[in-house]
Amino acid sequence: MQIQHKLFVRSARLLGFNSFYIFIRHVIPLSAPTMLVQSAAVFGSTIISLSALGFVGLGAQIPQPEWETMISEGMTYLLSGGWWIVLWPGLGLFLTVTAANLLADALSLRLMGENKRA
Repeated sequence: MQIQHKLFVRSARLLGFNSFYIFIRHVIPLSAPTMLVQSAAVFGSTIISLSALGFVGLGAQIPQPEWETMISEGMTYLLSGGWWIVLWPGLGLFLTVTAANLLADALSLRLMGENKRA
């Protein structure tokens, strides 16, 4: 929305270019880095939200293997010495979310520039 009010977009519109051309040529290249960083950042929080739903029983049902279902089922064996049943799916979930957040951070530094980081 901010890009459409920039001077070069208004100039292109005054030169007679149609909206599709302006969108493809000017708006997408300027907004693509922001959309990539935002989607990578939201990916990790989406995994956590889906895991929370699966942990309370609102996710995939038992025959389908999912980390949160494995953690939920493994909680019954936690105190009887089956801690490893919960450890590996939890570790996989943790590493995936951490990798998504690190990817979002790296994309932010690489695409948006280090001066935007401060």
